[in-house]
Amino acid sequence: MIETLPTAPSPFQRRVLQFRRHANIANLGGRGSGKSVSLLFDVLDHVREHGAVASVLVLRESWAGLQELSFKLFQLGRIAFGGAVSQNKGSGTLSFPNGAMVYFKNIGDADSFASAQGRTYTMIAADEAGNYPISAINYLTMLRSNLRPPKGIRAHMHITANPMGRAHVHFLRNFVNKAPPWTPYQSDEGEWWINCFSDLTDNPSLDAEAYRRQLVAATAGNPALQQAWLFGDWHQKGGGLMFDMFDPKVHIVEPPRTHRYKFVVGGDYGSASPSAMILLGELLDPCQNYIPGDVFALDMRHTCIEPGNYSQGDGSPPSVLAAMVKTMLGEWGLNPAAVPVVFDDFRGFSETVIGVLQEQGLRSASKPARKDRLGTFALMRNMLDGAVHGDSKALFFSPRVGPLIDTIQVAPRDDLRTEDLSRHWNEDHFVDALGYGLLELKDAPRSGTGRVIGMW
Repeated sequence: MIETLPTAPSPFQRRVLQFRRHANIANLGGRGSGKSVSLLFDVLDHVREHGAVASVLVLRESWAGLQELSFKLFQLGRIAFGGAVSQNKGSGTLSFPNGAMVYFKNIGDADSFASAQGRTYTMIAADEAGNYPISAINYLTMLRSNLRPPKGIRAHMHITANPMGRAHVHFLRNFVNKAPPWTPYQSDEGEWWINCFSDLTDNPSLDAEAYRRQLVAATAGNPALQQAWLFGDWHQKGGGLMFDMFDPKVHIVEPPRTHRYKFVVGGDYGSASPSAMILLGELLDPCQNYIPGDVFALDMRHTCIEPGNYSQGDGSPPSVLAAMVKTMLGEWGLNPAAVPVVFDDFRGFSETVIGVLQEQGLRSASKPARKDRLGTFALMRNMLDGAVHGDSKALFFSPRVGPLIDTIQVAPRDDLRTEDLSRHWNEDHFVDALGYGLLELKDAPRSGTGRVIGMW
């Protein structure tokens, strides 16, 4: 099962490298498939092509992993460039005879990020990034500010990641879901990327059958993780996602018009983090293919600091939230004083927040009657499943609630307490707001019904 160091790219690695002059590479296959070595070949080709201009930053989270990677690149460099390639273990650098430099850094905290500053890079190569904690992912993103090649040279990135790591959700949302495998696509910033996929049979340097047995043993009792590691499958049902049954084709609908609902606003308060306010409607009468008790997330307001950033709020005070909720309810022809508004936060300021909301005209504002986070997630899963199979009351989402849709379909389970959301995930505000509203609808015999007419 010993992996030997290749002297030439495998067919899979050649397929990856054919894109390197045209696009950034997200190498997202299974374990043992040769992703890291393809990254090293990419670095060597960058060094060969750009000579003294080339300044490459190679990143890995663990020190031991970084040392192994630097030694492999040193060996490959000597094969490609001869004995003039020199390694300085103290400074973490490789020097090439054509003047190119490669720098090796750990990434994960403010100190490691600071140590990579002060240099201009032409390429960043981040290995095993699927297992980076969110802090390391954020620092990796900020390091792109150091990609400043001379005019005429394209700044290049090559990232490798396995599914089911700590950054699974980040790569699922920002890479895997952007385009089919091996199909070039443009990021929101306008850069071209390619998602490359592989499994251990793509690595001729590895005893694939022996390693397959090790992966099977390592993932015993966890078939989703086993499929992810063996085949690079990022979409395993139950594979680390809390709401894995979410299907955009089923759950995103235009809610029925002009029918009676019981209304509630579920809210989650944040200052540094976003506040989220979601208008829910529980159907009171049969309608089309829907049954009484089906719930629709109809509309929402939030305080995200910028589009797509679901972890940072703009600091709006409760009075601003009250105004946002009143405007939303007014657009639906609802009386803000009559609709229950269930608001909560995790830092103990609920009494103050609720008081301000009531003073501002949301007289039915209150804290949740009870808290049952795990039970709420079970309820949400059951209602999502009801929409798929039609055998129970269901939960649906209007296209108006984009941030909720974006976050619920990638919400990760905790790796230790699997019935809860990941303690490392900081985008749970919309899911929590939905949960408070659902509990209120299902538990509290409140008023707030009415016929919704002309709301579109």
